[in-house]
Amino acid sequence: FARRSPHEGGAYCTLILTYGSHSPEIGRAVLVPGFMAGLEAAHERFGALPFARIFESGISLAEDGMVVAPDFERNFSQQLFTRLPETRAIFSKSDGSPYKTGDVFRQPALAKTLRAVAAEGARYMYTGAWARKFVDGVRADGGKMTMADLANYKVEWSDPIHTDYKGYDIYSLHHAHFMHGGLRLAEEAKLADMGRYYENPDVFYWYHKIFRATGTNMSVMGARIDELPVPPTDWLDDAKIKAYWPLIRDGRFGVTPGGTNPNHTDAFVVVDAKGNVAALMHSTMDGLTGRYVDGVSYPAPATVQQQHVRKVGPGKRLPSMVPNTIVLKDGQPVFATAAGGNALHQETIKILTNLIDYNKAGREAMQAASFLEPFFTLQGSDPDEAVLAGDYPAELLDAVRAKGMQVTEVVRHGPSSTSPVLDALSGGSARDKAGEVQVAPHRQQPNTGQVLLVVIDPKTREREGVSTRHYGEAKGA
Repeated sequence: FARRSPHEGGAYCTLILTYGSHSPEIGRAVLVPGFMAGLEAAHERFGALPFARIFESGISLAEDGMVVAPDFERNFSQQLFTRLPETRAIFSKSDGSPYKTGDVFRQPALAKTLRAVAAEGARYMYTGAWARKFVDGVRADGGKMTMADLANYKVEWSDPIHTDYKGYDIYSLHHAHFMHGGLRLAEEAKLADMGRYYENPDVFYWYHKIFRATGTNMSVMGARIDELPVPPTDWLDDAKIKAYWPLIRDGRFGVTPGGTNPNHTDAFVVVDAKGNVAALMHSTMDGLTGRYVDGVSYPAPATVQQQHVRKVGPGKRLPSMVPNTIVLKDGQPVFATAAGGNALHQETIKILTNLIDYNKAGREAMQAASFLEPFFTLQGSDPDEAVLAGDYPAELLDAVRAKGMQVTEVVRHGPSSTSPVLDALSGGSARDKAGEVQVAPHRQQPNTGQVLLVVIDPKTREREGVSTRHYGEAKGA
């Protein structure tokens, strides 16, 4: 979304760029890519630099290369990146051998594509040479995409969701109903008056009951969207919030189902010297296909969104429930967040709760005890709530359990694969390898929502940027 400031003509913009498998006909799950069209539209509306200028650093990185890290070597040795000649050419050295740790990895094909887009605009990827190769690749993998599908793509600007929360104007992407519903319910329940969720077991208990009810997790993007207890738009209706809270409090409200795998996401929050704010996220929404067109990969997100595809119909936009958020106070931006992962709604609420309700500083808000997603499974809703070991006092968790809510502490350590495609093609789950991830017995790895935060002083324009908590350390420290 975009919102112009009433002060000094500044602009606030949040943008999601989604273009997304692991199906025998993966081409059928590839969607029309929106990245370059969205980038160009955002630049036309808000950009100050020449269009070609914004590609310079990307082109330089592709041409000059980067040093291969151990994670890179491990991930890109998978069959997914060797099944096609063009992909093998990208991830192999000139002698055909794979890149190893310490090698310099360059992408000349990608640099050439970026130069063409910088010179010709996004149409190069929608009506030009890249577009033809893309359509041919999708159809070779069983897809039905045509050149007309690309040529007819149009960028849409949508109005943001707005919540007035304790004197702050909170704006998020237009399908982020669940995060706003969670905030509204917490305010209706007066949780902030009861204490802090990491000190008071009652507050912890009710926050997690609210998360169960609203479905503040990305599993609703998957195959169980039809099982939501109420329409998502209900969470923006003050009268319905007042009616639903007693039902949640008394245990008479349905539980939103879950069940999805973690996906790749990059998030950014940027503030410039003029007070312009951008909160951006780019996501595949599912694993990669292993197919590249002139250095650019494309995924197949429709694999996990069949219910949405059926609902909206051919050629229509799929909803994005990502809660990228910009918060204003008296018309000026004071916080901005971008988030990814299944618990991104809960973690955004955590940030806002600590900043607004508890008056925490940015770094304190980020480091506060986390709200993970519940232990959702593909078979149904598991009764447990997951927390990182060490986040909460043992006596608080015991008090919560005494109220009838099961809580499991999860220990994470070391890197882990987040791609079901990589897992499948490597002959098993990379998450099961010894020493990578340790969770409670019979549990799936919880998805820990990752958030970027920028706190902005509206008077001085000084800002503090805080990235996600580091979840990889032993015991969630």
